[in-house]
Amino acid sequence: MNLEMVTITVADLEKSERFYKEILELKEMQRIDTPDGIHIVFLKDEGAGTIELIEYPKNFTRVEKIDGSNVSIVFNVNDFNEAVRKLEEQNIKIINGPMEKYIFINDPNGVKIGVRQKH
Repeated sequence: MNLEMVTITVADLEKSERFYKEILELKEMQRIDTPDGIHIVFLKDEGAGTIELIEYPKNFTRVEKIDGSNVSIVFNVNDFNEAVRKLEEQNIKIINGPMEKYIFINDPNGVKIGVRQKH
């Protein structure tokens, strides 16, 4: 498995974006503003690392957002079906998916771990 992306739900997108761009010198790859008010920015390092920053609207409920502390880590794999088989053999519960060769599981601390087919 290779680390592909880390997703962080942030309370203040502008402040977080400034930190990652100015302090850590990451470059903006893509920006998405959804119709329901979710703002997403993808930032890339000099190698293959990507950080996804997500800011939910203030009117979203706590179920829909976690106040600045929700983190998920995404790994890509060469053989998605084999990765799923290994997880199932170890009794790891899939909490979301599969959706287009993409699943989520939880680590022992509740951190969401994404596993998806390498593009």
